[in-house]
Amino acid sequence: MLANCKDAYLWGPDIFVAPVVNSSNSRNITFPEGDWLDMKDFSTIYQGHQTVNNYNAPLEVLPRFMRRGAFVPRYRQDTFSSTAEIRTSQVTIDYFPSWNNDIHDSGMIYDDDRNSADNIDKGNYLITNFEAWGTNGSNGTLTVLISREGNGWNGDAHGACQDLLFQIHDFGFGEGSIHTAASLESSLHAAPSKSFKHCSSLEEVKNENSVESYAIVDNNLYVRIPQLNTDANYMFIINSEGLFTGVDNVNVASTLSLTYASGYLTYSATDNFNDLDISIFSPAGACVADFNDLTADGYANQVAVSLPNGLYIARLTGIDHTGCKITKTIKMLVK
Repeated sequence: MLANCKDAYLWGPDIFVAPVVNSSNSRNITFPEGDWLDMKDFSTIYQGHQTVNNYNAPLEVLPRFMRRGAFVPRYRQDTFSSTAEIRTSQVTIDYFPSWNNDIHDSGMIYDDDRNSADNIDKGNYLITNFEAWGTNGSNGTLTVLISREGNGWNGDAHGACQDLLFQIHDFGFGEGSIHTAASLESSLHAAPSKSFKHCSSLEEVKNENSVESYAIVDNNLYVRIPQLNTDANYMFIINSEGLFTGVDNVNVASTLSLTYASGYLTYSATDNFNDLDISIFSPAGACVADFNDLTADGYANQVAVSLPNGLYIARLTGIDHTGCKITKTIKMLVK
């Protein structure tokens, strides 16, 4: 249906852009496979292969839509004259859940000093990974895991705090009575739970700079973590009964490791993992290589990689003993 489309495009795998290319203030839009959330107001969902006639798009509106299952990070700063002025520690993450427990949504943010050409070789970067899974409805649960890798860089000391604001759209549980959980799952390794301040609006969440906070407004869940150390991992969970849990220092991903050097990916996973795979992606998000049914024995193992020179993203995934899908993601420079 879209094979001959010349006036719309995917910006990466998760954002669909349909600009107006003539003097009109509207256009017809046919959507690719999947569900698409309108990023103009984050209130309208369009289905794949649906055609919308006369979508309103005056000069100041660029029609753009995010795919269900996507994490889309945006710097919170509204105005700046150059990238050097952007406060990259303050990030809003729009998340549009798949609401399918068999599907693990994932996304990432890469950041470095934006000056040096050898940051990847030296490990002077920070990758923030996001992963989420869950089902909605009367017995629903949504789990969001944040993990990090990289050494940071001079001028932005590793260990400084990040300020993350999650805007979770199409949230189906309702207001409920949210409180901190009394007990935690064994896979969380008894990490301490956090109390979240209940706010009544998104504006109140944005203004709460001292403690973790949340609000549920108009079928959206907003979660703010204003001082998250870049050395720490984190998880928050909410279920349909209104039980809300924030957990510091989650170390479930520490049982996976992945590195690249001299044409080889070296990986390890403890023997309680199943379905261990490595996928390699181009910067545009296309999968260029897959390695399946890998060995999980606690030892370092290698796979040879033959790719054209360039920058790639490699992701190691496995299912742990609790049934959770765990990932380890790295940047790899082939040269």
